[in-house]
Amino acid sequence: MLSLLVGLGPALAQAEPRLEISVIDTSEFPNVRVAVIATDGESQRRPGVDGLVLHENDAPVGAYDVAELPVGIELIVVIDDNPDIESHDEPGGLSRREKVRDSILRFAEEYMDATQLDRVTIIVPEAGAPAILLDSAIFPNEVINEINFWEGEPTTNSPVNEMLALAIERAASTKDEGRFQAILLYSDAGRLDRQLDYPLLTEQAQAISIPIFTAILGAQADNAEIANVTALAEPTRGNWVHMPQPEEIDPLFETITGNRPQFELAYRSGLATSGPRMIVAELDGAQTQ
Repeated sequence: MLSLLVGLGPALAQAEPRLEISVIDTSEFPNVRVAVIATDGESQRRPGVDGLVLHENDAPVGAYDVAELPVGIELIVVIDDNPDIESHDEPGGLSRREKVRDSILRFAEEYMDATQLDRVTIIVPEAGAPAILLDSAIFPNEVINEINFWEGEPTTNSPVNEMLALAIERAASTKDEGRFQAILLYSDAGRLDRQLDYPLLTEQAQAISIPIFTAILGAQADNAEIANVTALAEPTRGNWVHMPQPEEIDPLFETITGNRPQFELAYRSGLATSGPRMIVAELDGAQTQ
């Protein structure tokens, strides 16, 4: 499916469903376990993998068992800390910064895994450059304490492009840990078309299969703002929500944490030794190895 986004020039292709082998465990050879991430084009986890075909070194795997394997998620939060983040959209209400804070607190308190499977990193501007406020936190209290005491320094030229690039770089460095990874951008989104190198960012995100999600701040989300975040979301299997209040972000949290369990495929290898092997999975036309 192609959709033309006003002001962004070329048409953007909707991402295809995802099928990816994240972990191969041969520690109990000849018994082999393969963890698989399987989502639709907006990173909603598939309900099952019926019909999936496995090959090991070009030979079909005749039978395998399917189970749920809790692996965890890695969430990298990027905050577009421009001067509008201090705005109050309702008289006497919270500022946008406070809503971002409460949204992240909501994730830590209600969505983060209690057994330390998840990792949370927060990237913010500092002196006009991207800075890591919190690095790979595993405990909800780490997230709560850091975001509660963060005051920020709004920057007119918020380095949002560089912050997203750093988020992708961080995700690439930890991809082999096997968790489902996601970037979550908080932004009013109105300036993104003038700030972002869309082709490069989406190419880099696609290379490591990381979706980019966005929470649009403010009382309204206009067509230009929606177009700006859709240009990040569609090519990367991400999505967006308008977040006038902190709880409006819940659909994104549910999509992301819904991928905490992966599909574990267990089978008995037909190979004579536990050496290197190529495992290929195919499901509904999508293939991974």
